[in-house]
Amino acid sequence: MNDNWFENHGTLSEDKKKVLYNELKKFDEYGDAIYQDQDLNVIAKKFEAITEYAKSYLNENASDSFDQVTINRNIKEIEKKVRKFKKEAKKVQKHSTRLTALYDDIGMKFNRYFEVGGAEEPKTKHNTETIEEKKLREAVRKEIRNLIK
Repeated sequence: MNDNWFENHGTLSEDKKKVLYNELKKFDEYGDAIYQDQDLNVIAKKFEAITEYAKSYLNENASDSFDQVTINRNIKEIEKKVRKFKKEAKKVQKHSTRLTALYDDIGMKFNRYFEVGGAEEPKTKHNTETIEEKKLREAVRKEIRNLIK
C-alpha cells in the first residue's frame, strides 16, 4: 500500500469543507426525522377503537334497512383498512428500530473525527468511547477546524 496515499489523494476545496462542516453541524436534525415521536402501533389501536365506537353509533342511529346495509359495508371496509394499517405500522416500527440503530452508529463514527450536531456528543443511545478515543477525536477535530478556517 502506498504510504503517501493521503498526500496524493487530493484535498477538499474550501467550499466542500464548509459543506461538510455545515452538514455535520445539522446531524441532529436528521435524528429528529428518524426518531419518530408518534408510535404508529398506538395510532393503529386508536383507529380500531374509533372504528368500534363509530360502528356502534351508526348501528344505533340507522334509520332504515338501506342505511344499515350501506353502513355495514362501509364499516367492513374501514375495519379491513384499519387491519392493513395495523399490519403496516408493525413493519414500519420494525424498520424504524433498524434505522435508529444505524443512525446512532453513523453518528458515533462521525463523532470520532468531527463535532457532530454542534454538541459534544451525538444524539445517540449508547456512548462507549474510551478516554483515549475522546482525546484522539478532539485532536482530529482541532486539525480539521484549522483546515476549514
